[in-house]
Amino acid sequence: MKANNKTILFLIIVTVILTGILGLISFLTLIFLSELKIGRDMTDKHGMSSGSSRLGGVAIFISSALGLLFKIKSSGLTLSIHEISQLNLILIFSVLIGFIGLAEDLSQKIGFVSRLISIFLLVILALMVIPELVPYNLPVINLLSLEDSFFIVFFFTSFMILGFINAGNIADGANGLLSIISLLFFVIVYSLNHDLLYLSLIISLLSFSLYNVFTGKIFLGDFGAYTLSALIAFLSLYLYATDQLGVFFIASIMVYPCYEISRSVLFRIINKSSIFHPDNKHLHNYINTYILSFGIDPHTSNSLTGVTIALFTSGIPVIIFFSGVSPKSSIWLIIFSIQIIILVFLFLFFANRKYPKKL
Repeated sequence: MKANNKTILFLIIVTVILTGILGLISFLTLIFLSELKIGRDMTDKHGMSSGSSRLGGVAIFISSALGLLFKIKSSGLTLSIHEISQLNLILIFSVLIGFIGLAEDLSQKIGFVSRLISIFLLVILALMVIPELVPYNLPVINLLSLEDSFFIVFFFTSFMILGFINAGNIADGANGLLSIISLLFFVIVYSLNHDLLYLSLIISLLSFSLYNVFTGKIFLGDFGAYTLSALIAFLSLYLYATDQLGVFFIASIMVYPCYEISRSVLFRIINKSSIFHPDNKHLHNYINTYILSFGIDPHTSNSLTGVTIALFTSGIPVIIFFSGVSPKSSIWLIIFSIQIIILVFLFLFFANRKYPKKL
């Protein structure tokens, strides 16, 4: 499945047909950054060849910014600072969190705990600056009668955001997994708020997903995973606070990273192992191993794993949403519950299979 020059050219043409000049900008940025000598991962892992670039997130950031500016200039539009001031703050904190990942992408020497603490402090600062994001009316908060417990709800929210950011980084282990989930999330957000930022992100994520899945030359890296995950987390809180999306609809779209981080932490606590050391015992790792057992090459296996999980977990809720189901409907609790049950059974099935040691 590795792409040759003709395949890449075909992908560029398809992207440009679908997205115009913004897609071309995104693809050229990806190609340029994937050839740089800096920010390369020098170990073989997850089906990505040794030397793959960790600068996919940088490419998305650059192409989204350039695309946004190009669209504004070409359309003669203006931005109202009053209307997007809160969005600006969300973007700023998301990118600041991403910079912690960028430092790791470039040096690959920053410890996981150090990154975790730094992210947590930025999350706390973000919620202090934008206190409207703290969800005091969450169902679980109401169930426990904690609406008036400011510090408990505040730190609960902080830990949830921290966990989701880490979950996004875990999902970056499979080609297309986090980028497609993020793409689908921003498609939903754009359908509700026709903001050029979301459109630019959609185009950049589409271009990245195609390039990542077909070539494996570049992946999101910590900057991309942290920035996207933080942005999704903060925007989800904003959309929930403004009564645009229900909590279980958001959970249905983000079910895979939420499930995987929760299961991982729970299993480590049960097994009395450190929750601060990453491992390859996640559902996408097990599915990847299963596909490899059929003799499929590592890159193709990794890409099939990421795309399948993303479309199965997030794609189905998106289809249901666009079929006319309200994002605040109580049916999303049922859908989310079914998703969790299926993921649990899939994990038990694939985790307990025996494979030849060479895999």
